[in-house]
Amino acid sequence: MRVRDGAHGDAIERAFSVPKDFNQELETKSNVELRALMTDDDAFDALLASTTCVRESVAFVKELKAEISRACDDNEALAGEVRAAQTQRALLESTDLRRAEEAYELARENVSTRRANYPTLALAIDRARERARSLEESCRASAAALASTRGRVDRDDLDDFVRAYVEQKTTQHRLDLTADIAQE
Repeated sequence: MRVRDGAHGDAIERAFSVPKDFNQELETKSNVELRALMTDDDAFDALLASTTCVRESVAFVKELKAEISRACDDNEALAGEVRAAQTQRALLESTDLRRAEEAYELARENVSTRRANYPTLALAIDRARERARSLEESCRASAAALASTRGRVDRDDLDDFVRAYVEQKTTQHRLDLTADIAQE
């Protein structure tokens, strides 16, 4: 059998040299020691463990186990990254842009309607911005009034405030968006 060059060839040579190394160890033993090796399993195991090939094999196994452990740690880290990426992907896939597209279309229609109702576009834009500013000031005043009660508001009044505040802010943002679109 021909042995290849390089690390694999060295490993093959060492594998085939195990009996030779072992025989060399046995040749140095006396008859009493050989008889003890044949009858005492612990003594034989100690002799076998002391051979160069066995020590190299044990070291090689330790290195492989350490490398496998590192690979497992790396795989666990990558699995965490994969889970995070899958979560982000699911979030992105679940994001529905139809609502934003519908709101944008509604704003465009609003612009078209306003263009028909106002003599000039500039006048319509100014009025939309004025109404938006008025709603913003109204929201600030409502929030300040609620804050001044220092928590002495009953549940129904609070629900009414939130509903009205959200409606005013939504209208304000629609007016701002409409004015921005009209200026395009």
